[in-house]
Amino acid sequence: MGVLVCASLEGLAQNKPDVGTVYTWDGAPLEAALYEFSDAAGVAIVFAHRLVDRVHVSGTYKVGDDPEPALTTLLDGTRLRAERIRRGRYVIISEPLNAFLDPDDRSAILGDLRGRVIDAKDDQPLWGAHVWLIDLGLGAVVGEDGSFEVPDLPTGEYVVRFSHVGYKPVRSRLSVFPVSPQRPPTIRLQPEVLVSQEAQVLPGAEADPPPGMIDLDVRQAASLPIDLGEADLAQAVAWLPGVTRMSGGQGELVVRSASPSYTAYLRDGVPVYQPWHAYGMLSAFQPEAMKRARFHRGSLPPELGGGLAGVMEVETKDGLIRRPAGTA
Repeated sequence: MGVLVCASLEGLAQNKPDVGTVYTWDGAPLEAALYEFSDAAGVAIVFAHRLVDRVHVSGTYKVGDDPEPALTTLLDGTRLRAERIRRGRYVIISEPLNAFLDPDDRSAILGDLRGRVIDAKDDQPLWGAHVWLIDLGLGAVVGEDGSFEVPDLPTGEYVVRFSHVGYKPVRSRLSVFPVSPQRPPTIRLQPEVLVSQEAQVLPGAEADPPPGMIDLDVRQAASLPIDLGEADLAQAVAWLPGVTRMSGGQGELVVRSASPSYTAYLRDGVPVYQPWHAYGMLSAFQPEAMKRARFHRGSLPPELGGGLAGVMEVETKDGLIRRPAGTA
């Protein structure tokens, strides 16, 4: 039940038919006739194979004339109708049974496709399920109460596909009427177990760092040039974008112009308050004593206390003394 799109060949065909050329079909297969009509009239026609299979038509078309009357005549007696969805583009649809259509009344040939999608086991609405009209290439998403609506469709019969993650998809043929004589259908989807490939956890694989976290190189921090005092971790952090130090000889870090009190400091998991000495020239975070340093800003992990502008997290070395050894 695939969909065939006969695109207009206007401007692409090497041998464009001359104006005034007459095409005649007498008991020809509808699919072949639609192909030739599309080429001759320079229009695009969309149709499903199931609709045109084993259907034969008769008619004529003169190149240069309005294609719509000729296409209507070509489909006469087939219970199929060509509906123009935009300029130069038509869709072939099936007329609904027992429906009187007045071609001069636009509201008489348009209708809404409505219904509900629920779980087949517990009748719960399937919020977020997809409703897709295969022939037209458009659809809708099911609402919180399980209902869906595709408005202003040309009256006719459509193949509709209903799907939801974790459920078996269903295809159903539904008719659209100007004024629906029947209750909106209820589509029940059966749960389906999804089987995925096995996940492998490899040793040594490191997870991506949390957003806003920067691992600081303590050796690089010790080698950065300074104006006064000794090298410390704050000197390295102050080089990061959006981070500065308080003016006036103070050592507090300011993150994105927030108050210095919003910057927290942890040493081996223990909060440290005012870790600055001698107006910021001496620090409690000497790079030589650090094993690892992380600076968090913006997005902070919950265990570090949300609501702060930044957190400096420091792990010190274990303090073991390695005595020199050798052989003389």
